Amino acid sequence: MKIDNIKDLEKTIKLCRKMGVNSIEIDGVKLQLGDEPKKLNSEQPTEAVKTEGDYNDEELLLWSAN
Repeated sequence: MKIDNIKDLEKTIKLCRKMGVNSIEIDGVKLQLGDEPKKLNSEQPTEAVKTEGDYNDEELLLWSAN
C-alpha cells in the first residue's frame, strides 16, 4: 500500500481505529495507533478554568496587574 497524501493517511488511520487495529506498517513506516484524541467542547469550561465567582481578592488583584 502506498500513501500519496495526508488525506489518504488520515482516512487510513481513521479506518484502522474503527476496525480496532492498533499498529500498521505502510511503505516501511510503522505506526502505533492509540485512542483518537478527544475534542474539547469550547462551550463547557474545563476543570482548570475557574468560573466567575471562584476568584478570591488576591487572585483578582494579580489578574488585573497582568
